[in-house]
Amino acid sequence: MTHDVHVSRTAQVAINEYASYLATEQQAPQAASQMLERIWDGISSLETFPCRCPLAPENKFSKLEIRMLRVNAMLILFTASDDAKRVDVLAVRHGRQQPLTRLDR
Repeated sequence: MTHDVHVSRTAQVAINEYASYLATEQQAPQAASQMLERIWDGISSLETFPCRCPLAPENKFSKLEIRMLRVNAMLILFTASDDAKRVDVLAVRHGRQQPLTRLDR
């Protein structure tokens, strides 16, 4: 069962900001590149069986069912619809950050 995966602008910005932080602040451009690849590979993996992922802490703040995929220290937050065969990546955050209380679709 293949789903169409859509990544929000908010999620794209968060991914790029984290990669920039790793590359500049942590002075680890190679690690940033590798992390970007892992994150995008993880997002691509949501095409198949996205509901394998557990509910995110953000789920309790939303009317939507928010799931998460952990990629190293990062959490990819998304909704999945088996009926529509669609995944919407809403946000990406570091696992040590507090859960997001508001997510826009």
